[in-house]
Amino acid sequence: MHPSAWNRYSRKFAHPRSYATRCSYVQDRWASGAGENEAWTVADLFADPPDWLVTQLTVYHEDPARHLKPLCTPVAAVVLGEGLRGDEVREEVERELATITDS
Repeated sequence: MHPSAWNRYSRKFAHPRSYATRCSYVQDRWASGAGENEAWTVADLFADPPDWLVTQLTVYHEDPARHLKPLCTPVAAVVLGEGLRGDEVREEVERELATITDS
């Protein structure tokens, strides 16, 4: 079982569709030639957001204070390879969110 498939707060499995969607995004990106030599950035992710990110942004805008950390977790999973490192991408996510709201 992958660690991010288990929600430690609700003690339930994460929604399998959302988890599978995130994994398929990483696999699709890898297949398209984005390999180990190409760094993934938060800006790249927000520039061409996958469906799960668009959905997550909609949820985020309902209550930004509550949903910022849950937004950073999957972004860190894609960009850094580990969702537990969400705090490391938080500033970049906030910067990208500011550019979205300014537009």
